[in-house]
Amino acid sequence: MFIQTMRATSNIINHHNLMTNSNSTPLSFERPTPKSLKIVEHKTCFEILDEYSNYRCTLGRSKMKNILQDHQIIKVLLHFIGFLELNELDRSGAEHIANVYRYRPKNPKKYLDLKGLQGYDLIAKNESLPHPREYISLSTVKGHLEKMSTFMAWAKYHGYISDNVFYKLPTKKISTAKTVFSFNNQQLSAIFSMPDYIKHQYRHSYYYWVPLLLRYTGARLNEICQLTKYDIVIADDIYCLLIREAFDDQSVKTGKSRLIPLHDEILNKGFIDFVNSKSDIRLFPELPFCNGYYSHNASKWFARRRKMIGIDSQSGVNAHSFRRNFINELKQKLVSKPFVESIVGHEHAEKLIKLPNEIVNSIIGLEHNSESFDTYGEQYSPKILQPIINCIDVSHTAHIRPYFSI
Repeated sequence: MFIQTMRATSNIINHHNLMTNSNSTPLSFERPTPKSLKIVEHKTCFEILDEYSNYRCTLGRSKMKNILQDHQIIKVLLHFIGFLELNELDRSGAEHIANVYRYRPKNPKKYLDLKGLQGYDLIAKNESLPHPREYISLSTVKGHLEKMSTFMAWAKYHGYISDNVFYKLPTKKISTAKTVFSFNNQQLSAIFSMPDYIKHQYRHSYYYWVPLLLRYTGARLNEICQLTKYDIVIADDIYCLLIREAFDDQSVKTGKSRLIPLHDEILNKGFIDFVNSKSDIRLFPELPFCNGYYSHNASKWFARRRKMIGIDSQSGVNAHSFRRNFINELKQKLVSKPFVESIVGHEHAEKLIKLPNEIVNSIIGLEHNSESFDTYGEQYSPKILQPIINCIDVSHTAHIRPYFSI
């Protein structure tokens, strides 16, 4: 594992009399060493990667799940080098890797004929198949190469390599065309007329709630799947979802927290009673944490349901399409862009009106720590946003019975 212990040197000031806040653990400091006197220990590319990940853990600026994900991505790319000396890779070698990486199949571990293969061997095996597995997207390639460049920059600054050969590496131009589209009316009607809703029988509670919450909040799938009962709050006397990263296993794409007032349709379906009925902290404890997200099983389930009701998987729609519908419907109703961005949590959303701390309480009556709401102090008040959210059409779900109805 990449978590390692720092080696003691004669330059360490041990047991310094400056204590931590807990008055228990003495701090230790290491003096700078002149570059001319430094001896950089020889390490393989994988050992350097371990040290890089360990450094990020110590720094504490990234979530552990993100560090682990980046570690695996960079490790995959290192297998394409074919040798262990990282400093032996030049710019042309990096360009060769970037070119072949575009042909890396998606999720190779899923396929017996690809399992265990790495680097060029993986590419060669996939290309030899009668029907090669689907490649990773160009945007994924670009993102992975950028992570590799960040790692290489760190390795350069720490004396392991002389040049970051992945810096601003040219990649194939990525199409700006939308890959995910909104559901049309026929598709929305089919989704909310699934056998689960018609029979009013649900193996898991998320079968009922996740499509409805996606439809009426504009939130991302994982933001819904990771909700806890403490993320349902009252603000300005209005029930809201609190989208945030309160726990290590919660994530928000932009890293910014936000309040989303609940649509009347969600309230009418008995959502608050459902939340209050939960003995578990999480709203959907049946969804496991997988690869850094709670949305994995829900995404797979919804894909199966779409196939069952005849929505073509190649038509460019998936769970994210609910978010497209939400944004587009408000746009067609001439809702101002800053309001929409505030609700859906776009990265460049405007920051405005301060939300008073004293008006926010959880639905089980616990006061929130006032500091915790500093994050939400510059967004629109729920009283402003609720009428906007209630503009979303309810005709596709009006027939669905409340969750606890017999």
